[in-house]
Amino acid sequence: MSGPHEDVEKENTRLRKEVRLLREEREGLKKAAIRWPVGEWNIHGQASLQAKAPSRACKHALPGSG
Repeated sequence: MSGPHEDVEKENTRLRKEVRLLREEREGLKKAAIRWPVGEWNIHGQASLQAKAPSRACKHALPGSG
């Protein structure tokens, strides 16, 4: 049996798969959001992996730093 009914079933199957994948992705993003502290994201929504430069007070507190 082919025709419009078969096309609808194929589309429904494809959409169910897509919904399942999107739900899994959302759950992963929720878990990732819990792991990253607030304020650690840059303007592009990416986690900041750069180490912050020491403050001036901290730099002068180190022996031999001047």
